[in-house]
This record gives sequence, C-alpha cells and structure tokens, in this order.
Amino acid sequence: MAGTDNRMTTDRCAHLIAVAVANKMYEVWITQNPWLILLYLYQYCPDMARW
Repeated sequence: MAGTDNRMTTDRCAHLIAVAVANKMYEVWITQNPWLILLYLYQYCPDMARW
C-alpha cells in the first residue's frame, strides 16, 4: 500500500485501547504527533488554533 508508511498499526492501536481500558481512563486520544498537539489546541484553545 502506497502512502501508508506513516499510519499506526492495528496492533499498536489495539494495545493503546487495551491499556486505556485497563486503567479506566475517561477519555483517550489515539493519534500520532504532530496531530495530537493540533487537536489539543483546537479542542481547548480554538482561537489559537485558527491562526
């Protein structure tokens, strides 16, 4: 598959979900950097994210 080198594997995603469930986490954002920072800014500081 072309262009899939930067994607997270299903094994990694399943592991992260299992860890979150085991630790009874209320909210989990599963993403790769730098998207996590951008999503965080857009969620909690929308005015800063829209420059």
